Amino acid sequence: MPRPRRTPALVIRIIHRIGAPSMLAMIDSGWQIYNASPILPFTVPPWITLGGWLARGIAWHLRGGLERDRLLVRRAACGS
Repeated sequence: MPRPRRTPALVIRIIHRIGAPSMLAMIDSGWQIYNASPILPFTVPPWITLGGWLARGIAWHLRGGLERDRLLVRRAACGS
């Protein structure tokens, strides 16, 4: 007799739905950082990477990107 199928707890489902896009963002921004190195033998196509340029790729990789970019723009505009 087959065992009844259990659904995961709500907390597990929420964590997985947050974790999967977070991992994709980490991988894509990591490829952007990888592409910036002149000594590595190949590059990842730019349409796969996240960030567009090295500093934004690092911001996405370390802090989630969007909020960090806004802070950098504000600091640059203020001259500090």
